[in-house]
Amino acid sequence: MYQWVETEESREYTEDGQVKTERKYSYNTEWRSEIVNSRNFDREIGHKNPSAMAVESFTATAPFVQIGRFFLSAGLIDKVDNFKPLSLSKLEDPHVDIIRRGDYFYHSENPKYPEVGDLRVSFSYSGLSSDDPDLGPAHVVM
Repeated sequence: MYQWVETEESREYTEDGQVKTERKYSYNTEWRSEIVNSRNFDREIGHKNPSAMAVESFTATAPFVQIGRFFLSAGLIDKVDNFKPLSLSKLEDPHVDIIRRGDYFYHSENPKYPEVGDLRVSFSYSGLSSDDPDLGPAHVVM
């Protein structure tokens, strides 16, 4: 989700023999996969984020993973972390309110100029479920 992000810069200085700290805050908008709680910002007014994600991130795992004649144990399946982005170039926009740009689906008025609260979704995978030539070559699962 596109959200406000607060950055704090601080510097210490000595004044009248006392060490003091000066803090400066700046605000940017960024795509983040976790919710950023703007209620804790130094200046919340004008930098308010939605309080929850409309779509949560999740990983779907195949219950049975086979390499040749061998099945991987659940422990080995959980260690798979060699994920690659899934190309969306051959897909159509799934809904009138969803726009595909590159390898992302956007729920936004204009993905080139996102607003706070806009959504961006991508997909990734590891390995393949078949040797279908339309899917490309099989990848190594590490």
